[in-house]
Amino acid sequence: PEFNLHVSSGNSDTPGTLFLSDLVTGQVDDNDDVGMIKFGSAGDSNTPKVGAQITATASENWTDGGTNCGCDLEFYTVDNADAGATLDMRMVILDDGKVGIGTASPDYLLDVEATTSTIRIRSTGNNNASLIQKNTACEWITYVALTTGNWKLKDTTNTKYPVTIEADAEDSMLYLKANGNVGIGTASPDKLLHLSGAQTAII
Repeated sequence: PEFNLHVSSGNSDTPGTLFLSDLVTGQVDDNDDVGMIKFGSAGDSNTPKVGAQITATASENWTDGGTNCGCDLEFYTVDNADAGATLDMRMVILDDGKVGIGTASPDYLLDVEATTSTIRIRSTGNNNASLIQKNTACEWITYVALTTGNWKLKDTTNTKYPVTIEADAEDSMLYLKANGNVGIGTASPDKLLHLSGAQTAII
């Protein structure tokens, strides 16, 4: 063995398998934990300290010899300086493939929830930072251009750029109010179209 625990099938065509089970026989009910991996240390007082955990939880009642064995996978960590060493769920993968970050009940393929919920897409190489949305009809990309820093909306299917916002654009360059008024250069449009700026408005 190369590690403290080394699982090998002894066959080049068969992967090594580690099987975790709650019971050798018996009914597994919805919400039962069926497998668990803990990460930690014995600690100074020889009391086990757990800093992270992965848990497999049944998402339905399992049937002996049947096909019902739906399962969720839950990921937990402990905050720094948490004296109580509370394991907080950070991510879950539901039986249907939905992924929740900060929520145990994701409604979408990826559902992110937090008091301050921010997702950053960052390119550290010579590439645009992009977000792609695609269906069978069209593909759209929103991205920050590498050389200019401009934000662009691109219709990839038809190779068109209908919207561009330059870096360092002024506040409220375009403001759409709930009542339908549109402001250009103002956040308080009082007409259907309200233009405001240092230069004389010309249409």
